[in-house]
Amino acid sequence: MVALLASVAVVLIWGSLTMDVLSESKPGPQFTPMLLGILTAIFAVALAFDVVRRPEVEQDSGAADNSGIYEMSVDMLHDLAGMKNSEDSMLHEELLNRRSWKEKSAVETDPKNRPIVNSDWRTLGAVLVSVLGFIIVLPVLGWVVAAAALFWLVAHFLGSSRPIFDIWVSLIVASVIQLIFGALMGLNLPTGFLGGI
Repeated sequence: MVALLASVAVVLIWGSLTMDVLSESKPGPQFTPMLLGILTAIFAVALAFDVVRRPEVEQDSGAADNSGIYEMSVDMLHDLAGMKNSEDSMLHEELLNRRSWKEKSAVETDPKNRPIVNSDWRTLGAVLVSVLGFIIVLPVLGWVVAAAALFWLVAHFLGSSRPIFDIWVSLIVASVIQLIFGALMGLNLPTGFLGGI
């Protein structure tokens, strides 16, 4: 994701610097892509720093099932099961053995004792396919419909659980961007089939 954001930032900044502008109006059509490119580059650097500082650790399904037992108090288990003190000490020893075995196996599987990073390739792939689909349908559907669909799909794939709310937010954001480009900057985004209405 960091590489993707950095690539987008480079394309936006380079496109803004090499853009042929006929008028001398300020802020001009170069302003928005330059601003977005700089913000995207800052976000990419911040995300890279965060990934290095706090890598996401892969959750093992077996470890997840057994991890809760380590946090249980032996006294609580003793009270719930009505065990005698001798049985209680045996349970405590068993829990300690399991914990030490888990820690030992983790060291064996990763000799440098670093956390295993797991990327969500499925979500990343779905978002990339959504962006590709947006690029393909933009001339036909126009900015408002295509961008709203893209915003909604990205929100859905990133885990949003309010699809109706997301549709309205996507339509409003896409429309506001259309107005900003058209009214304030004098740039026409593709209108698609809505242009004939």
